[in-house]
Amino acid sequence: MNSKERLYARLEGKQVDKIPNMNIAMGLVAKAAGVSYREYVLDYRKLVEGADIIGVGNAVASIVGPGIYEKYALAYDRALVEHIHSHGAMVKLHICGNITALIPLLKLVAPDILDIDWMVNFSKASEALSDTGISVCGNVDPVSVLLQGNAALVEQKVRECASIDDPTTLVAAGCEVPAQTPEENLLLMDRLLYLL
Repeated sequence: MNSKERLYARLEGKQVDKIPNMNIAMGLVAKAAGVSYREYVLDYRKLVEGADIIGVGNAVASIVGPGIYEKYALAYDRALVEHIHSHGAMVKLHICGNITALIPLLKLVAPDILDIDWMVNFSKASEALSDTGISVCGNVDPVSVLLQGNAALVEQKVRECASIDDPTTLVAAGCEVPAQTPEENLLLMDRLLYLL
């Protein structure tokens, strides 16, 4: 099973040989496109043409409450997702921070993947979205676990995320992985996902 087949199977709740590691998948996509990972995350337009999945971010949404989000941002996020869907691509929406209070509204945005930050309860988010067709992605802490953690902590947190009883969940860092993250921690995370 290749990375693309694995991701699509997981999104459909089908059996996979390992849970996709979205951080490594993004790095492989950038490499395949002939750009550095840094270029990819700084200028996503390099990969938009013909993309199967588009990552969308709304970094400010977590600093407003549900009322303000609903009034000023919901329609725009939903329109963006609908536009991307109209071009045949899936959408992975990431909103930094604790978006627990926004999850009911994000159902209306209807991304294919909701990428949640490390401070959101992964199990509760998965449960809240279980009947929507939205896959939850996350949420290993990129700083205290991946950057600063040892192998035992990385394994513990990856296993916690992978233990969620939802076959459509994806395991990744809860937010951007710092450039100084030890390679061995990312590779350990990847190896663990083959075993779980």
